[in-house]
Amino acid sequence: FFFQAEDGIREYQCDWSSDVCSSDLPCNRLDASVLALIAAEMYFRGRLHRSLEYCAWLTWWLFRPDRLGNLSVGVAQVQLKNWVSLKAIPSMAPTPSNLWAVASLTKNYEVCLEYLKKQRVLATATPEELSEVYCGRARAYHAMAVGVAMKTAVQLSLIKANDNQP
Repeated sequence: FFFQAEDGIREYQCDWSSDVCSSDLPCNRLDASVLALIAAEMYFRGRLHRSLEYCAWLTWWLFRPDRLGNLSVGVAQVQLKNWVSLKAIPSMAPTPSNLWAVASLTKNYEVCLEYLKKQRVLATATPEELSEVYCGRARAYHAMAVGVAMKTAVQLSLIKANDNQP
């Protein structure tokens, strides 16, 4: 997955497709919109950033529980309140089982998919619409990353579908 920013300076290289397909997700039936959002979020928030979010989860749980629901976690960057409302985790407490679920790529895919279904934007959404739903407002750089990732995800789905044919 490669893309170049409008200013021509940044290039992103990430083999997120191997991460997805090495998980237990059925690669020939994955939704391109969900894969694109996860790829874009992996680009904008690397492992170190996500590790800091897990520390913030514990800190906010202890000192600012009123703001805890707005914290976005996992590679899909879904807010904790949505993880709970979608019944992906039982509570917002940073328990080992909740941390494990939020760290799971499969769980992130499922939560992102359900969130987009709930927002009614899954099947027909453009990269700009996905960015707006996901970020709260359309952001050009995010929409660009989602658009490139959607093209790559569609190509990946086609390749995987052809690999599964006899």
